[in-house]
Amino acid sequence: MFSTPLLRHDFRGGKFEPFYIDERYAPLVRSLAIHYEAFAGKPYGELNQALAEAADAACGERKVVLGLREVIEESMDL
Repeated sequence: MFSTPLLRHDFRGGKFEPFYIDERYAPLVRSLAIHYEAFAGKPYGELNQALAEAADAACGERKVVLGLREVIEESMDL
């Protein structure tokens, strides 16, 4: 799950409405997975730089990229 600062949401009619990741984000998830695979065995700093560039290129989806990184890295114990 994304940490609180990375949650995307809106308040509508006094109710908290979270924005969910759906199939539209599949290409972004694949791209991140490819980055992690490509940098296996390399210094984390190199991976971090590549992922920072990916986040910048995600056109308004920086929070999604950062949140996905959290989920991926938590599952990898990084």
